[in-house]
Amino acid sequence: MIRFLLGAAAFAMFSLASAASICTPGPLSGYIGLGAAGCMLGTSTVSSFVIYPAITGATAIPPASISVLPTNSNSNPALAFTSTASAGANQLFQLLLGYTISGSLFTGDTVTLSGSAISGSGVGTAIQNYCLGGTFVPNPPNFPGPCSGSSSGTLSVLNSGSDSVAFAPATSIAVLNDLTLDGGATGSITGATVTNQFNAVPEPASFLLLTSGLGIGLLVRRYLKKGVINL
Repeated sequence: MIRFLLGAAAFAMFSLASAASICTPGPLSGYIGLGAAGCMLGTSTVSSFVIYPAITGATAIPPASISVLPTNSNSNPALAFTSTASAGANQLFQLLLGYTISGSLFTGDTVTLSGSAISGSGVGTAIQNYCLGGTFVPNPPNFPGPCSGSSSGTLSVLNSGSDSVAFAPATSIAVLNDLTLDGGATGSITGATVTNQFNAVPEPASFLLLTSGLGIGLLVRRYLKKGVINL
């Protein structure tokens, strides 16, 4: 029995250690560098971060200037993207960001826009296109292209607030965020935080692996204290 527990614990811990690293606060450029391996938000994985060219007439917001704050939650994983860019009169800044979240059963999605200082005719917008269980198929010059999954939709927020949607469980979501900071003809806008939060139910295999690894670890520790296992 003891050998079984030790073997199971070793297997569980090895499997956990082999998973992607935990997401940590940092610049967006660092998340892009993670590639297909990505990082973990609770039992979900976010990966394949990519920046698309800004539309004609807009200045792209550099990834290195955008900070990312993750929320490592099993049920409500989230990523907050903050830009300090400032658009004055007749200036337009844009971030077109894509990534994928997977590893859980997702039943909802919320986009929030906050933290902007706006004057005059300045306007900030956050638009998110989502594709359930698939990817956006490139279709230039049309953006973002058709969704290869079961369904897709759009969430949008003007200046501040949130927009959300509920849907049938999906195993992954391809996300395309479009953040624009537009100073208008006589205004300005400085800074913005776009938060993507998802409603997630950990898949049985992921949840069992996580709980069994922790539970077996506690059992082994108890046996060590009782002297049943000698190291």
